[in-house]
Amino acid sequence: MKFKTISEGAVKLKIPIAKRIYDADVFYNPVMVLNRDISILIAKVFGFESAVDLLSATGIRALRLKKEAGVKEVFANDANPYAVKLIKANAKLNRLKVNITKLKANEFFCKTSQGFDY
Repeated sequence: MKFKTISEGAVKLKIPIAKRIYDADVFYNPVMVLNRDISILIAKVFGFESAVDLLSATGIRALRLKKEAGVKEVFANDANPYAVKLIKANAKLNRLKVNITKLKANEFFCKTSQGFDY
């Protein structure tokens, strides 16, 4: 899998190179930048302290929540092993500490008893 590095918000990100976004081993949707921008703004304004990104893929939303919104406890979860490796690489690239898990979404909630602000 080949990668390119991009910037979104205050985060640098390695994303897979593919002809179409749906063909990559790990999903990244550039069209959703505005959606992520708004999510980050809401988390920052309301002072969210915990967040989970259940289908994290590249980790972009989780990393931006940590870096830009200042969310204290962030979980980046994905069942795809390629995604988990990429989330770890992207967290390291940005010098951010997030909790990274490799579970299906329903498994994550079965194993986690805490609630989340986001």
